[in-house]
Amino acid sequence: MSPIVDKNGNIAYLGRLSWGNFVDWLVTLVLGIILVRLTLGLGGVRPETHIALLPLFGILLILHGIWLAVDATAPKRISHIPILFLPLLGWAVLSVFWLSPTSWLGKVELVYAVEAFIFFWVASNNTRTRNHILVLLFMALLPLVVALANAIFQFIQDPSLAADALTGYAVRLSPDFFGQSTGVFGDPTSFSIFLLLLFPGLLIAAMIQRFTVIQRVFFYYLAFIVLVGLLLVQVTWALLFFILITLWLVWLFGGCSRKRFLQLTALGALGMLLIVWFFEVRPLFSSQSGFSTVRLELWVESLRMFLRNPIAGVGAGAFSQAFEQSASVVLPAKVDSPQNDFLLLLSQYGLVGGLLCWAPLGYTLYHGFKRWQMFPAIMNLGRGRRPKVQFERFILSVSLAGCVSFLIGAFCSFSFYVPALLLYGLLFLSILVKYGFVRRCNIPDHLIARWSYCVLTVFLAAVLLKLAPVPLHAQALEEEGRETLNQVIEQRLHMSSDSSHLDRVLRKYKAAVTWD
Repeated sequence: MSPIVDKNGNIAYLGRLSWGNFVDWLVTLVLGIILVRLTLGLGGVRPETHIALLPLFGILLILHGIWLAVDATAPKRISHIPILFLPLLGWAVLSVFWLSPTSWLGKVELVYAVEAFIFFWVASNNTRTRNHILVLLFMALLPLVVALANAIFQFIQDPSLAADALTGYAVRLSPDFFGQSTGVFGDPTSFSIFLLLLFPGLLIAAMIQRFTVIQRVFFYYLAFIVLVGLLLVQVTWALLFFILITLWLVWLFGGCSRKRFLQLTALGALGMLLIVWFFEVRPLFSSQSGFSTVRLELWVESLRMFLRNPIAGVGAGAFSQAFEQSASVVLPAKVDSPQNDFLLLLSQYGLVGGLLCWAPLGYTLYHGFKRWQMFPAIMNLGRGRRPKVQFERFILSVSLAGCVSFLIGAFCSFSFYVPALLLYGLLFLSILVKYGFVRRCNIPDHLIARWSYCVLTVFLAAVLLKLAPVPLHAQALEEEGRETLNQVIEQRLHMSSDSSHLDRVLRKYKAAVTWD
């Protein structure tokens, strides 16, 4: 019987027997728990979910500091890529406290941005081995099982039934979603982005020569049920991009001939025509509405906002208020996003915010792609062994494809306001940073410096846990008051002589203002 710890001090699969590796595994588990919990909580769109998860982000920071203190690796290096995004976070702080006319909403966005940066920073610098990465990716796949099971149930039932069971509180989903699946999210669009984020990695794992036949069949099965989920969601643009992503991945990794690829392209074009006919053109000939112009109107109006304030934008969290004050477009419901994260960034943070985000992001993607090209498509192991794709090329392929899918979703929807989707995108970006770049920032390694890092992370975690719950709790009370007011109006309770219903709404708004 082989020993648990070999002569080099390594444990099978878990890695080196050391305090640094132990803390790194704890960091990996916390990262996975945050992803799973946010996803299963309607994607993290409710402030109550973030209030419950803030301690986990604090623990994540503290564990990162402890890891820096106890890890024996020398010289100690961290990645420089997350530092490139610090100016964007600083611009968001400036916009919230000095530029935004709705700073109470900007503070909530700032909390989401800080959580995302903490996740990105820790994921880029910790999870040092491939086993850490594989475990984290496996945990990221866990919500897919629950989401697809809910999708099948919701297709024939009221979607809010499963949503109530997942969140623990009453959820009122739009009646427009009946017949569409929302999975573990609050709307079909977010669910479709979630499926598009996971699909490329599953198809790559199935197509490349890296895993065994049984494993590749399993990945093909998972990719197929993702397609089933997209069919249940019935979001037109998501199905169209699903076909385009599939053709792109087949071209890169399928190894098929040009004739075969052209045949698949023709089949994909036919599928896109059928999708457009079934979901967009066919309703024109029935009582249903056809092509929706709401998204186009939102895009045009957000461009107008940007052109009126091209440098600094209208301010963090101010899109909804600026849209309500516009005389160009009038919609019956409140609009929080232009259905395009690129336009949301430009309209709220201006050209400065756009450049501070897109410059480091573009640099990271370009350098990661160049790094991916350096690895051969197939590695010949010799001695009659089956050729195999290197792990580095495989993981870079998954991360690049995941980043492209996230950008597609950000262009067509509101990923920033669904924090779980934002963290999935940052997970793929952190893997790209890890395998596409060499860590360049050397940090002092003596004892005082090590424990100074730990003290600093504890202090930052304490500040986060002290300040972040305040705007989140105020936002939760405001949303609760708004939902109560909508119920009062729908049931026409305000027409009765009993004023207690409106008094209850006013008390909630007063409590929200008091908290803020």
